[in-house]
Amino acid sequence: MGKKHIFLVLSILFIISSCQNKGLGDNELPDFGNAENLLLVDSIEIEKLGILNPQMIRFSDDFLVFHSSQGLREFHFLDLRSMTVTEKIVTGQGPNEVSDYDLILGNDKKTVNYIDNQKWDVYSFNLDSIRANPAVKQQWIYQIPKKKGVAFMQIPIETGRYIFFTGVYTSGDKWIYCYDKQTQEFSSYADFPDYEGARNLELMTKSMLFGLVTKATNGKRLVLTRWGTVDFFDIMPDGGLKVFREHHYFLPEIELYPNGTFRYKGEAINWGFSFFISSDEKYIYLLYSDKIIYDNLDQNFEYLFVYDWSGNSVKQYSLEKPLYNITVNGDKLYGLSREEEPIVYIYSLEDLLRK
Repeated sequence: MGKKHIFLVLSILFIISSCQNKGLGDNELPDFGNAENLLLVDSIEIEKLGILNPQMIRFSDDFLVFHSSQGLREFHFLDLRSMTVTEKIVTGQGPNEVSDYDLILGNDKKTVNYIDNQKWDVYSFNLDSIRANPAVKQQWIYQIPKKKGVAFMQIPIETGRYIFFTGVYTSGDKWIYCYDKQTQEFSSYADFPDYEGARNLELMTKSMLFGLVTKATNGKRLVLTRWGTVDFFDIMPDGGLKVFREHHYFLPEIELYPNGTFRYKGEAINWGFSFFISSDEKYIYLLYSDKIIYDNLDQNFEYLFVYDWSGNSVKQYSLEKPLYNITVNGDKLYGLSREEEPIVYIYSLEDLLRK
């Protein structure tokens, strides 16, 4: 595991070991009593295919693409047409290999891109090339210049000309950065979520609290979510962001000390929204758990929240088999589960999409 991920894991463990929920404003979580059961239709026993420790799953061009956050951090490309698996290891000291990386999220269905966390070089796998020749290597495509004041870039997402990311910052006063691939310049947008417990935090501490948020985009809008918050932004033609909808259900409660440091209060926080998110042209799909963290260390999430791109809550579903990561294609939702050995469960979205 790379230094960045060790740092983040330690930070997250510190947060979850001692925090509780605090409501924000008048936002209230949808009533779980209204949650419908989502229809489970199939499964794929990926352990039998040699996929043993996947953290993320993504559907692209009839592939299920998996990657691990531990060990060699390998990629697995499961071709659903032939049910064959291609493994790719990109960590190491050789040409075009990296010591640590993050996936770059986005809507390109033909490529899987990732960024070297040390040098900010961006590499790509072309899925057509993998299908034609499983021995094909990753390709370097460009480098993002290092941005002063950004200690760590977290969960970048690409939408055409722009890459948006959050992170851990040592200078600045905004929450979200935008990198313009055309001009090779950075801009920063959006204030950090405003709530009483975090207003007086130092920048690095505040960015640690709000930096590890997952993202989705349809090219015109950007959605960020974590803990009990979902924020919707319009993407302006120049890459700027304008918030138009906020669901701030809860955030960890913080106790400040006179010297500017803080601790998280209490022990009874639920997971809230997962680190992982999926979307299609109509909807954004978010996993949610109302279980206490220490009762759910496997991070299986038992609910699915659905929002539309206008920021409206559309549906809440109960999952027969809880999931920790999801991807959507057409009327199917594919989800990773840790209830048993690594397995992918497939749910039907047909009823939702008919509406």
